[in-house]
Amino acid sequence: MVGAIATMGVVAGSSIPMFIGAMVMGPLGGWVIKTFDRAVQSRIPAGFEMLVANFSAGLLGLGLLLAGYTVVGGAVTGVTTALSAGARAITNAGLCR
Repeated sequence: MVGAIATMGVVAGSSIPMFIGAMVMGPLGGWVIKTFDRAVQSRIPAGFEMLVANFSAGLLGLGLLLAGYTVVGGAVTGVTTALSAGARAITNAGLCR
């Protein structure tokens, strides 16, 4: 769920299709929640595991959504634009058939 929330931030923050951004943010969201769960596992009192898991998923998802909207979307757009220009230059030079 955290990966899906993070992916929505990248999609909303860009004007081009964000397939690459989604492939970056989905696994990143999973890794972040897994790392957080490992870090706080021993500190959660018995009976509060589900409460902490739900709140942490929401807050970490929000953080990744904002990061995806502001940073990752722009970075992926820049990389995509540069790769598009490179492909156009190769085609215009007649190096591909």
